[in-house]
Amino acid sequence: MPETSVIIPFHDRIDWTCQAIASVTGQTYQDFEIIVVDDGSTEDYRASIEKLDARIRYIRQEQRGAGAARNAGIKIAAGEFIAFLDSDDLFLPEKLEIQIGILRDHPDLLLVHSSYIRVDKTGNEIALVPSGTFTGHVYPGIYFRCQIATPTVVVRKMVLDHLEFEESARYGQDVILWTKISKLGEIIGVERPLAKVRMHGNNVILIPEKKIEGIRNKLKFGARTDKDVKFILRQQIESRHYLNIAYWQLKMKNYPAAAFSVTISFLKWPFQKELYVKLFLLFLPKRARSKFEEIMLG
Repeated sequence: MPETSVIIPFHDRIDWTCQAIASVTGQTYQDFEIIVVDDGSTEDYRASIEKLDARIRYIRQEQRGAGAARNAGIKIAAGEFIAFLDSDDLFLPEKLEIQIGILRDHPDLLLVHSSYIRVDKTGNEIALVPSGTFTGHVYPGIYFRCQIATPTVVVRKMVLDHLEFEESARYGQDVILWTKISKLGEIIGVERPLAKVRMHGNNVILIPEKKIEGIRNKLKFGARTDKDVKFILRQQIESRHYLNIAYWQLKMKNYPAAAFSVTISFLKWPFQKELYVKLFLLFLPKRARSKFEEIMLG
């Protein structure tokens, strides 16, 4: 039985999917299976994918989204640990060795993630994202800001026997799950980057409409249904999220919707700071915005 199951959902993008698989088979740690979940691709890629490595298990389903594809992979996973990799992203060579080692050394630890590198379509480095500094007992602060990227996560399988990705949420279902897991105990972030996340124009973080839907889902399936989030904290969380929604609506130049979201944010909890500054910056000309940020940053 493999110690670790790596789950890769994909829909077409076969070239990138094969690169993702190669980044797993090239790991310094080798005790794994790879579960590749075809989420309704336009053709069946079973033969071309299964020939890449004997440890690959290929399953195919009607297109239901990444959350449903990951859940399907989890259900058949044999490993004690589960690692997630999106088909357009890559593992760095020592990722599994480092993270599985941490989980072995800390039996009570449920989830470990890491910093990552953003790359362009062809794999050229854009920026380091130091998300691995997000560590420790992060609940309930995770409701305000979650810095966990899915391709950096390794989690104990037993946790996912009781929790799963919210399939009805097209966007934000990963953050919803990480939040629920963080409520159960400490998580560890590794400051060293252990994955590459490809930026290609269709990432949720780059598309305001998807970003807004993801924020709404985090409220709907997160703070609003969490009985341990008391009234004042829930008001603060909702206020922050509505202000985030307003920020992205302003990016889209949807000023009436942004004004409405700001109003809701104010009514929920008026004592914001950081994001009000962001909203203010959006109204400044580009040169004035740069000068203001220079002054504010000292």
